[in-house]
Amino acid sequence: MLSFAKLKTRKKWIKVGKMLPNVAVNDLDINYSSLKLYASTFGRGLWSWM
Repeated sequence: MLSFAKLKTRKKWIKVGKMLPNVAVNDLDINYSSLKLYASTFGRGLWSWM
C-alpha cells in the first residue's frame, strides 16, 4: 500500500512510502534533524520514511 502526506506549505499530496500494511496508524512523528517520518501501527510495528 502506498502512503501519502500533505504538508501545510504545499497544495498537493506527495508519496512518502511504499509497503505500509493496511492497518490504522496510531501516531505520526517527524524527526526534523534526520528528516524522517515515523508511523506507529497497532500490531504491525514502527515504520519510517525519508
